[in-house]
Amino acid sequence: MTLQEMILIEEAECPANTFANCFRDKGYAAFYFDESPDLWEGNHAIIYPNEIKDLGKTLDQVKAFYTKRQHEAAIFHPLAPEHYHYFEENRSVIEQHGYEITLNDDYHFLTLSGKNTIQRHGLLDIRLLDGWDDRIGSDIILPAGEPWELASTKAFAQREGNFLFAGFVGDQPVIYVTLHKSRRFDCVRFDYILCAPEHRRHGGGNEILSYIVDYCRAQGLSNCFTWPASPYSERILRKAGFRDAFTARSGRINAKFVSG
Repeated sequence: MTLQEMILIEEAECPANTFANCFRDKGYAAFYFDESPDLWEGNHAIIYPNEIKDLGKTLDQVKAFYTKRQHEAAIFHPLAPEHYHYFEENRSVIEQHGYEITLNDDYHFLTLSGKNTIQRHGLLDIRLLDGWDDRIGSDIILPAGEPWELASTKAFAQREGNFLFAGFVGDQPVIYVTLHKSRRFDCVRFDYILCAPEHRRHGGGNEILSYIVDYCRAQGLSNCFTWPASPYSERILRKAGFRDAFTARSGRINAKFVSG
């Protein structure tokens, strides 16, 4: 199995193993933030075509799941190439069950294969946390205006195979990064980074990422991968040694919540 194949399988399976609010059923995994119904990033499902015998029934089940929570129903297919045309090939069924195809987009994956050129200057006291620290929520997540990340990150930190790094200024955590080590494969996913608003643009992102890259290499954690969420994060990742690996196609369908 190639590294690309391992990463794409991990991307399909990882959320159901790490997400705090997840309902897994045959054919799909549904993620939800009841406190933030408009947050589509946290209120969506991944569909698993290889498990589905009746697509229409699965679509109805997903819609019912989110309608009950007064969310929009959004469904993604896995990033593996064999699924790239799944929604288009099933357009008639999708439309018959009240969905429409709303996105076909590329995810650009990077792997840690180059040299880390970020020089650390001791801006932060960086620690690998042993489980959860409530200050991550009170000092970073809530001030950043992302309360939906609180339960998810807390659960993430308490699961085996997950890493939560935090950068401190004095005794105050100001930035954190999460990593997930695959349960099945020799690969590590660089998952999420969040900084307290008042400490942004001070070099903390560069500092903690440089530390974690060196930590992974020292610990023999190989095949580190990620996909950048913004041009800014991509610039930092490239300075830390991440290089182009491959591009995968994402697809999404949506069904609007219908009252009553």
